[in-house]
Amino acid sequence: MKIVADKAIPYARRFFSTLGDLILLDAGDITPASIRDADCLVVRSVTRVDRTLLSGSRAGCIASASSGTDHVDLDYLDSRDIPLFEAKGCNANSVAEYVLSCLFVLSEQYGMEPEGKTAGIIGCGHVGARLRYLLRAIGIETRVYDPFIRDGHNSYPFRDLDRVLSSDIISLHVPFTTTGEFPTEKMVGREFLGRLKRDVIFINAARGGVVNERALIDFARENRASRLVLDVWDNEPDINIELLNMTALATPHVAGYSARAKLNATRIVYEQLCAWAGAPAAAAEDMVFPGENMEFNLSGFDNPIEAVRLAALACYDVRTDCAAFREIEAVDADNRSVFFTSARTGYPYRREFSDLRVVLPGNNGDIRDKLSGLGFDVGGRTT
Repeated sequence: MKIVADKAIPYARRFFSTLGDLILLDAGDITPASIRDADCLVVRSVTRVDRTLLSGSRAGCIASASSGTDHVDLDYLDSRDIPLFEAKGCNANSVAEYVLSCLFVLSEQYGMEPEGKTAGIIGCGHVGARLRYLLRAIGIETRVYDPFIRDGHNSYPFRDLDRVLSSDIISLHVPFTTTGEFPTEKMVGREFLGRLKRDVIFINAARGGVVNERALIDFARENRASRLVLDVWDNEPDINIELLNMTALATPHVAGYSARAKLNATRIVYEQLCAWAGAPAAAAEDMVFPGENMEFNLSGFDNPIEAVRLAALACYDVRTDCAAFREIEAVDADNRSVFFTSARTGYPYRREFSDLRVVLPGNNGDIRDKLSGLGFDVGGRTT
């Protein structure tokens, strides 16, 4: 089998070379000509998979090492009976921890205490569900809107949008869709925003196209106490600099870019490809992540939330990515899309909470339980 894969996919050679002849290409070099003889194509979300790309190809399957499919023409694949293998949920923990890092940074910058706040989660799939768990673990009340989730009685438990939109924090975790009963394209418009609190924290780590950016700019200008946190942008990589200037925190679509999330994505689609090809999956031996194992000594704290905040930011402080991204403002307008793309492809994959060993002297069971509940590896004396 001949496989063409995006060379930026982590561990692509280690996994996909076990299935046949592997050709690794830059995303920009994945063209109709370069995949004409490919039996399988493995891409990231930056590659548009549609009739234009595939019409002259013999590809029998597509694998996307990403959690979304809005870059794929699903109807076209169906028309040719080409299966799509995707990595749903691969980055759920990474995105949820990104949101926590943002909230802890905002708590420092604006004196906002997360404990006791309410958070409205729009979309409760893999990411939304994980975020809900983490927020509740640190004392934030969660309210969920997801019209597709049914309970055991075949009713919809998460459809009270008015209550969700009255929350202190709104976090979007929906796919980008243009059809169906509840399309998400531009779902966040003037009417949606007009129902939010004037001092709301608005977070979008889903897809840029679910927000009407002009309406969001106007909302932020009219509600100066609000805080915008954006990881995704409409019309990427050509982003709206005016909107960037309205944000409290901004990053270049990297919320899901932890090392573990990327490894998960590659492993998930590899195992699906093996099943499709009727080949045994090679043992997924322990992968060595870049950098050294991290350890953080935490002592002298009686406040569990403060301890969690310090540990979370020691693992990942979103301000580093924000500062690097804001350099785009100094870039010539014609080169900003190149800057944005480079910021993503050259991103140094970060660690997750489970990669950080927190040394916790003493016997503060509340702090220990909160850290462990969030996934940290907690060590140290317990007596």
